[in-house]
Amino acid sequence: MDKEVEEASKIAPTVVFDGMLPVKERFPIIADIVGKNAEGEQQLKKYEEDAEAMWQKLRTDGTVAEGETAVVLQYFWNKNMYVMKTGGVADLLYQPEGFAMDEKVQALQPNSGPYIQISEESMHDTLVGDYLFVLLSADKEAQKAFEELQQKPLWNSLPAVKNNKIYFIEDKWNYDDMTTSKMLLEEFPNMLVK
Repeated sequence: MDKEVEEASKIAPTVVFDGMLPVKERFPIIADIVGKNAEGEQQLKKYEEDAEAMWQKLRTDGTVAEGETAVVLQYFWNKNMYVMKTGGVADLLYQPEGFAMDEKVQALQPNSGPYIQISEESMHDTLVGDYLFVLLSADKEAQKAFEELQQKPLWNSLPAVKNNKIYFIEDKWNYDDMTTSKMLLEEFPNMLVK
């Protein structure tokens, strides 16, 4: 990275920060870099207030009960599957007022970044939660591959699938930036309505 930073510095002032930090930690750094600390703090505070209000409404109207758990599955066209504990959709689900994370999911360790690769054989040990949120690409190959998985008895025996608490979210919502996070916050209650 040092060489890239040195080369980029010849073109314009260059700043390096950890892009894998959660948006709550990364956004203030970016705000500071561009000299917008107050605006950044204000936006982050507003987001957190809106998220808390959304979760309280979902609890009040009975959509989500206290103590319910959720797990996030990212499914790709090549049939690779990953549990997500951080970033994008997972960051919204696991807010303080949101869903809990099952102990088995908490114990999983990422392979790379936020990705925890799983196999079909391990689904019952890893896709543990009252709710299952599947991040699926709009790509036709990914959808076809996932449809094949849905025909398998192992998939259909998952508790969240049997209890009809599975939700499909287009993976465009899984970006970990403030703009997408705010849009997801507005759209998420609609996603829970089947």
